[in-house]
Amino acid sequence: MRRITLMTVAGVALATLLLPGARAGEKPIEIKWKFVPGKQYVYTYEQKTESSGEFGATKEKIESWVGAGGTMKVICGEGKTTLRIEVKVTGGRMNDEDIPAEMLENMPPLKTDLLMLPDGTIKEDKSAPEGTMQMMTAMLFPIPKKPLEPGETAEQEIAMPNPMLPNLKGGSTFKYMKATKAAGLDCTEYSVSYDMAQKGTKEAPSEATLAGGSEVIFAVEKGYFVSVKSTLNMDMLTTSPMMGGSMTLLMKTTMALQLKAVEDIPMALQLKAVEDTPEEQEQEKSEKPMSSRTDP
Repeated sequence: MRRITLMTVAGVALATLLLPGARAGEKPIEIKWKFVPGKQYVYTYEQKTESSGEFGATKEKIESWVGAGGTMKVICGEGKTTLRIEVKVTGGRMNDEDIPAEMLENMPPLKTDLLMLPDGTIKEDKSAPEGTMQMMTAMLFPIPKKPLEPGETAEQEIAMPNPMLPNLKGGSTFKYMKATKAAGLDCTEYSVSYDMAQKGTKEAPSEATLAGGSEVIFAVEKGYFVSVKSTLNMDMLTTSPMMGGSMTLLMKTTMALQLKAVEDIPMALQLKAVEDTPEEQEQEKSEKPMSSRTDP
């Protein structure tokens, strides 16, 4: 079940919220990261994924939830920006059984460094399935390809293939909400919607629909995200060969996540976050993280 949950999260997408229009006289707003060398942006990350479904010919019921939390750091260097992720499972339940506290304590966190490109997208990583980083960009740091026009929407085509849903396609819509104040900064608030689906084929029998919503607050002058709050609903029906027969799985998954900036500080004041001590490096090796490679 854990494998199914992780792959479901990998297929995440965001969708629409009905939001108020912009005030008259406001100009188009460009949403763009400003990766200033020597700066880093530290975010707290919270996520909860709830799933329910029916398994096999007997339609065995499955209900579960998994919670996770940690930090994400956007570290700006000379000609290179790194997204440093450290996230740990904080709780969970499968049907009537909670994940034991001892297991949670001994479960190592996911630690990984990823390369962020100048346009704010996360570079595809060879250690992850194709399309995973595109999904992460849309989920964590959604950026429109053109300035947001007050009172209007901006649509973009998008495809997020993954091993279970190789033909998952659809569109995203960005909508300007309003100018606002957050963390003492002049910010822009906007929404992002994703409407995605896959129809089953002989080669890829899984069928799925994705819908949800996201609220984003972005500090335009400073050039970084202040907060992202998202909800995703996914329905999936899959049939696959199993011991000469077939297995059918109907899953309904709801995921909620929140990303909130807690620090906007010079990197020189946070050297420990950039360069771990030799002892910490040895500890990380012993924990065998999923990925710790940073592309050159």
